[in-house]
Amino acid sequence: MASGIRPLVAGNWKMNGLSAALAEARAVRDRLGQAGFAAGVDAMICPPATLVATLAREAAGSRLLVGGQDCHATASGAHTGDISAEMLKDAGAAAVIVGHSERRSDHSERDADVKAKALAAHRAGLTAIVCIGETAGERRSGLTLEVVARQLSGSLPQGAKAADTVIAYEPVWAIGTGLTPTVADVAEVHGFLRRTLTERLDTEGKTKHPSLDQFDKAFTTTTKYLEDIEDNESFFGQVKAQLEAGQDIKRDIVVLTDWMAGKWILLGYAEKLDKSALPNVTANQLPAWQGRPIDKGDEYLVPWQSGMTGIGYNPKLTGGKLTSVKDLWNPEFKGKVTLLTEMRDTLGLVMLSMGIDPANCTVDDAQAAVDEIRPQVESGQVRRFTGNDYAGDLAKGNVVACMAWSGDIVQLQFDNPDLEFLIPDDGWKYLSSGIYTRPVDEIENLDSTVWW
Repeated sequence: MASGIRPLVAGNWKMNGLSAALAEARAVRDRLGQAGFAAGVDAMICPPATLVATLAREAAGSRLLVGGQDCHATASGAHTGDISAEMLKDAGAAAVIVGHSERRSDHSERDADVKAKALAAHRAGLTAIVCIGETAGERRSGLTLEVVARQLSGSLPQGAKAADTVIAYEPVWAIGTGLTPTVADVAEVHGFLRRTLTERLDTEGKTKHPSLDQFDKAFTTTTKYLEDIEDNESFFGQVKAQLEAGQDIKRDIVVLTDWMAGKWILLGYAEKLDKSALPNVTANQLPAWQGRPIDKGDEYLVPWQSGMTGIGYNPKLTGGKLTSVKDLWNPEFKGKVTLLTEMRDTLGLVMLSMGIDPANCTVDDAQAAVDEIRPQVESGQVRRFTGNDYAGDLAKGNVVACMAWSGDIVQLQFDNPDLEFLIPDDGWKYLSSGIYTRPVDEIENLDSTVWW
């Protein structure tokens, strides 16, 4: 498939088409073969998986490309009924659709799942056709650009480029409804996507991490730093299948919040550290950070940093200082408040605002916190639940106040000095993260690990 700005016309047959339907595909192939027909346009058919290999053989040598409709994130494994990107490639496919709205709705696929599938497509040498689009309700609420921005950010892998990725915008409200978006509707979103992608490509690879620059210079290494963990659960969902299958997740070091890190250790996904290669850790790890319940023998984890969960907000947009989690329910902030997908943080802060100690709560206490939140969600007071992708909305003013992590707000303040981090009068949640590695003998630059 040609890279750059070039039209692609792709027909998704969905769950339609038996062998007899290949006659239609042959007619398309033959029409594309006529001199001068649709010059400068790529054409593709994405039939059901049962027809991919046959159509690929019949389309070989022609202008007609063949794609799959979905793929699993892993190359192989005990996933009955699924098909891998490698299988589609082997069958002759050139591309695969990921994140179609019907997959997102019918199979509850999240952006993290879509990203994992796009990575699988790239791994297999396929073009990933990443689908995004807003629902009718989201469009009526004026959230179109916010929704597609969030989907694009969450679904598009780092390093994606025009040669291996297509962004397919299709408003969900126009699928099978008889409604058709206007040229202006589509042009608005296309223009926004081009600007967003241009900004991303302009900044991708440009470092903002001086400590890593110093590390690479000192040890003659090249560190690829990925900021792709929006929250613990979504990242775990992104790599879980590969971890279960014992496959490489293309990361030597992973930084997770302690509770999720403990889960990785329990499931056998973290490798034991070679302390002989980590003299600085051995010499400087404080007693308070030794022998913790999630890693009693200090065999898997190097503590990294701690912080607080509280409220991030812009006083210029809220009209003054906030003091409590309950301030988030101010009707003047309707639709401009976000909470965190991390249950421990969101329910913990709400329980503190209710006078409940999260460290000693009961199931009834947690349910009471859920009951406190529910009407705020149902009324539209709460815009959505987020990982750390709340940062963009807060910086742009789409959100005026949100549950936030202290480290994110500190980073945002460099470019947005009006933002503030609030430790609520009700109390705050403590968080800590740790570093987990693959076996030291698999890390290319063993000597450099002493830096840790």
